[in-house]
Parts: sequence; structure tokens; C-alpha cells
Amino acid sequence: MPSQNDLGRAQAEYNTLRARLEPRLQKLKQVGDHHAKEMHRLFDAAAQAWDEDDRAAAKALSERGHAEKKQSEEANADANALRKELSFSLQALKGARHAVHSQGTGAPARAPQDRDHLANAGVEMIGFDDEPRWRSILNTLPPAGFREIRRIEYIDEPRPDAAEGEVVNRFSPGQSTEIKVYRNPLDLDTRALRYSRAWTLIHEYAHVVFDRCVPVKDQEAWGRLHNNHRLGKHDGAWITPRAKVSLREDFCECFSAYAIAPTRLANADPERYRVMKKIVEAL
Repeated sequence: MPSQNDLGRAQAEYNTLRARLEPRLQKLKQVGDHHAKEMHRLFDAAAQAWDEDDRAAAKALSERGHAEKKQSEEANADANALRKELSFSLQALKGARHAVHSQGTGAPARAPQDRDHLANAGVEMIGFDDEPRWRSILNTLPPAGFREIRRIEYIDEPRPDAAEGEVVNRFSPGQSTEIKVYRNPLDLDTRALRYSRAWTLIHEYAHVVFDRCVPVKDQEAWGRLHNNHRLGKHDGAWITPRAKVSLREDFCECFSAYAIAPTRLANADPERYRVMKKIVEAL
């Protein structure tokens, strides 16, 4: 049977591996983010050149954009391989921990519960009045984004600008993010308030997912949907007025709808529903 010494060794191996891999992950994140930023800049410039009927410049800028895209995807693939290696070590540690703890209770040893995405990723929740309920909501979401988050906090007062949520360090390469959700300034009944808070919480999580987990090709696909809609070339309806603001806000509002009210999204915009389903299932 596993002993405390076995657990100690598993913990030490995980700590050593994490100390070795995290600087490399941060560097790869910086490289990937840099190339992704350049890619978006070049594609935007290519689109502008195309609008100005400068086909040669548009082609050259697009080719450079695709080169940046390839480098970004390569850095992200290397980072994902390192994350997988670290995840295997973490699962081994959890298995040793459960086996040792089960000896003290007489319960049969069993594999750790992988469904608690927040616990698996070490995410701290602060300020939520019914934490198990909010955890159960978050655990219905794809787990990829939780690896990027350190803390999720509810602040029981409205922000002066009436915004209901924010992501701290969202665009800081190599740094864990924090999600903050604020009290809705409107006088809502309990059911509406909980729905609003859940929507906001999932919306802010979607920002992390889009910026740090969704592949560039899928970001581009969503960008085409958003731009076509703004240009009147798309038949679907905006899921909320906020979705019109930018492609990121559009994605996050649709991500919330897909998680909470998928039929509403499917009825409003079947194409967005199809693309969102594909993205979520691949995370």
C-alpha cells in the first residue's frame, strides 16, 4: 500500500517538475502571444489594403500574417505538450494522496474526482455566498481556462462604472488571471440576480478561454462571423446588444448563452451555435 513516504516523493517530483516547466511555459506564452498579436495586426492591415484596392500589399501582408500565425501555433503546441506532462504528474500526486488518505478511513482507494475543475487547477473562490452552487455551475464549463486562473472573487458592491465583471492580467503573458464579479447595480429579484451573476461569471471566464485557449484559426472564424454580421452579410441575430461591441464581447456573450441557454443561441443564430459547439468540444 502507498505510504506517506510515497506521497512525499510524488509531491517532490511534482514540485520539481513544476519549477522546471513553469519558466518554459511562461516563455512560450510570451512568444505565442507576441506572434498572435503580430498576426492580428498584419491581417487587419491586409484587410485595410484590400478595402483600398491595393491587392499586392494585401497579399504580402496576409502572407506575413500567416507566417506569424504558424509561429504562434507552434509555440502554443509546445506549451500544451508541457502542460500535459505537468498534468500527468499532478494526477499521479492526486492518486497517491487519495490512496494514502483512504487507509485512514478504511474506504477503498479510488481515483480522484476529475470533475472538480477548480480544485484540479488550484483555483481559489472568494466571497460567494453559496460556493458549492457556483462551483457546480463552473464545473459544467470546459476546464481548459481554469489552468490560467488563480482566483475568482465576488465583490458585494457595484463598480462605479456599473460593469459587472472584469478579468485581471488578461493580457499579461505568463501571469495567472483573476476574475472579479461585482454586484449588479439594478434592483433585481433573487432569481434574476442569480441568472445575471451566472451569466457575468461565465462571460468573464469566456474572455480567458478566448484569449488563452481558443486556437487562432477558431478566433479567426469567429472574427469572420462577427465582421460579416456588422457588414450585414449574416442572417443571424445578435444574442445581446453587448455582443455588437467587439468580436471578443460577441464570443463571450455567445459562450454564456451556450452554457446557460443553448436553445436561445441555436434559435437566434444557428451558425454561431455550430461554431461555438465545435470550439467548446475541442477545448
